[in-house]
Amino acid sequence: MLTPEFAQRFIQKTVKTLPFNVNIMNHRGIIIASKDVSRVGDFHEVAHGLLTGRFTSGVVTEKDNFAGTKPGINMFIDYNDRHIGVICVSGNPEEVQVFAYFIKSSIETMLDYELKMQNRVQKFSAAEKFLYYILYEDRYKSEEANRLFNEATLNKDKLHIMIIIRCSNRFDSKLVKRVLNTGNADFKKGVSIEGENGEIFFMKPIDATDFGGLENYKEQIGDYFKDIESKIPMELGENDLRYFVGSLQNNVDYLKSSFLHAQFLSVNKGVDYDKKILFFLDHIQEYLRYSVTIDVYNNIFSSISSVFQGDERLLLIETIQGLEKNNYNLAKTSKDLHIHRNTISFRLNKLKSNFGLDPLNVPSDRELLKELIYYLVSVRRTH
Repeated sequence: MLTPEFAQRFIQKTVKTLPFNVNIMNHRGIIIASKDVSRVGDFHEVAHGLLTGRFTSGVVTEKDNFAGTKPGINMFIDYNDRHIGVICVSGNPEEVQVFAYFIKSSIETMLDYELKMQNRVQKFSAAEKFLYYILYEDRYKSEEANRLFNEATLNKDKLHIMIIIRCSNRFDSKLVKRVLNTGNADFKKGVSIEGENGEIFFMKPIDATDFGGLENYKEQIGDYFKDIESKIPMELGENDLRYFVGSLQNNVDYLKSSFLHAQFLSVNKGVDYDKKILFFLDHIQEYLRYSVTIDVYNNIFSSISSVFQGDERLLLIETIQGLEKNNYNLAKTSKDLHIHRNTISFRLNKLKSNFGLDPLNVPSDRELLKELIYYLVSVRRTH
């Protein structure tokens, strides 16, 4: 269970940035992974003594002299109430004790998760194994992904789209998964697996010959889930099922991106959560903003934003947001904001005189101001 591959992966993922060395020993007391790779393969006397019952304490000080052992804290790695190895955090025992408990807990949690997933994967169909690989494998290789895709006899001539299905706590997501797996006469069934938090990750094929454009594909997805819901043997409430639809892809290597796009919709508060089905292609701008750091915006807009301070900045945000909402119609914006249209014109004149921006007449200036306002609002939230 405690393999060298898993142990070294844990070192790389979890403890590589800690200021202390960490060693992981197997059931024989041999170091199988370490931040100090020169230690791998060494015998660790304290780990062996703990595992054989010869030692009752894993605390090692400068005064102790054990083979292959440095000062630090040694603790059991447990799985199913059984000692399967030892983890050591080297250093002054008083200084590293807190880290040692954290590392022990982390490796046990990660091991338990990986073993559970391995047991699940063994029962998967070929198609489910492919889906699991592209979603969870952090050492992704294109050759392996394509091999699994072909082994699952999936069709490369079709477009594929990743969808996250979120179920309410009112009913078991397994109900939805069973219906998804049955398919129906009108739609080819896709491939689905369950996430750890009860969500369903669903890869749906779409026939490229019947694609018919973006609106048509949205209708296809909507009709598909209406049909799925009609087959669930219980009455569904309005918020019992939510669908987060990623980007369309025609390449195996980009399917993970489709999933990440769906995931963005599922966790980002900036999207419209009033809709039952959310499509990534309706939220490209939010995603691009999400993908770019605020430093990039700062490099672009800091000089413009510095002209507007305090209340004047708040008025600019209010004005541009009001104009955006009302499609840059002065009369409607004036009514919406409860201010005279001349007041709006006065505020816009400052933009024109200082920066040559004329959003009433130049569409590209509207786009620039939209991003400026996003930046100003974001800066307010972070200060």
